[in-house]
Amino acid sequence: MSTGKRRANDVRSRAIIEALAEIWPGCFHVYEVRRPPLKVSIADDVIAGCAKAIASGYLTRNELRNALRYYVPNIGYLRNCRPGAQRIGLDGNACGIVTVDQAKHAADLRGKFRITRKQEKASALSPKGAEASNSLGINASSARWTLCLRSVSRVEPTCCCKVRRSKVWRCKVRLPS
Repeated sequence: MSTGKRRANDVRSRAIIEALAEIWPGCFHVYEVRRPPLKVSIADDVIAGCAKAIASGYLTRNELRNALRYYVPNIGYLRNCRPGAQRIGLDGNACGIVTVDQAKHAADLRGKFRITRKQEKASALSPKGAEASNSLGINASSARWTLCLRSVSRVEPTCCCKVRRSKVWRCKVRLPS
């Protein structure tokens, strides 16, 4: 999947999570640290609860599942998956506990995310990584970047713009025409 399409899916997933947090505030949380472990196979309950939206064509089952795939492997969610922690259902009540195996799996995922993040930072700081990632030949470390207000609504950046932390930044350097 291309980066632009993945970012578009992430934006859509965030919007769906915000809507789910309004419908079921005891279960879903937008603020990542507050995300409790969810009931096992809660996707079926969410799809049943959103049947009207699915029937009207506003949502699809795949979009709901993608939103849950975006919600669950979050660092805050995984940190809250400790052995013996209560799992929460749609109504906000406890529906089981996190087992030792599930907590170990969550800890392994957190470790993988840490390693991936360190590798991304290392490649971004190295001169080879910065030059290789820039297809236009502009050295990203020496260029000055400002927030591009025209491109904020766009998912894919234009010209030499780059995306960082859900914002599109535009280079002040003039591009050759």
